Amino acid sequence: MFIDRILPRATFNVTTVNIPYKSSYFVNLHKQVSSHSPFHPENTSNYLGTRIPLQHNRLNVEAWKKRLVNYENREILQFIEFGFPLGLTQDPPPRLEPTLQNHGSAYKFYSDVDEFINKGLINMELTGPFRCPPFPNTHISPMMTAPKKPDSRRTVFDASFGDWSLNKNTPEVYYPAPYEYDFPQIDDFKEVVVSAGPGYFIWKRDLSRYYLQIPLDPVYYAKVGFVWRSQLYFFTSLMFGLKLSSQRTQLGGIYLKGSSTFNLYALPWHLFQHNFNDYEHSRRENR
Repeated sequence: MFIDRILPRATFNVTTVNIPYKSSYFVNLHKQVSSHSPFHPENTSNYLGTRIPLQHNRLNVEAWKKRLVNYENREILQFIEFGFPLGLTQDPPPRLEPTLQNHGSAYKFYSDVDEFINKGLINMELTGPFRCPPFPNTHISPMMTAPKKPDSRRTVFDASFGDWSLNKNTPEVYYPAPYEYDFPQIDDFKEVVVSAGPGYFIWKRDLSRYYLQIPLDPVYYAKVGFVWRSQLYFFTSLMFGLKLSSQRTQLGGIYLKGSSTFNLYALPWHLFQHNFNDYEHSRRENR
């Protein structure tokens, strides 16, 4: 039995939250995707099985298809449209043991977790609450918070906690086939800047709730559950704390060497050319 703590009154009421897709939609979606058919066994990844487009997907699938038309890894488009696999080992089957309580940092900063859940429901990044598990073979992981510069907290799904956690059952080299992947190094970034030459400016766009914008394959909803205020919630997107979240989003990022975009540690850096004399004139004009 999950050991939850009694907390002060919630800073929001989920019954009054304007949720575009109700929990019944996600429960039915999981059931459809994970069911057996004459063409594939049960619990087959969506992109390999039923191939049901995700109505709640906030990514512009057609725009991605257009921009990645010459991208060498065409499989990424399947994941964008039908959801990213979690990457759990299949042979042997995963051995999972749920966690029975959250970390103390989640309760200490409970208002941050409340706000995180509130935004997640509105943005269709998670679904709930449920009083009983809506999926078979539900797995629960603990929640925690960590400091985030300059003065906020990051809510974390601790998928590594325990001897038989999600991350312990996720191979390092799954994508969903074995692969080799290294994060870009500072020398890669330097090469892009040098190759661009003089007359370029650099700017950065930091994406808020970046992982949570990437849809999760519905067949895995049952494995990414957590308990808050004695009720169950499940992620419908990738989450900070899952082993392959960073790798998934990196492979989904566009890397155009010497051109317009450089994805470094999930932060898109952009280079654009500008006439320096025009810039200096504009700067003086606006002083």
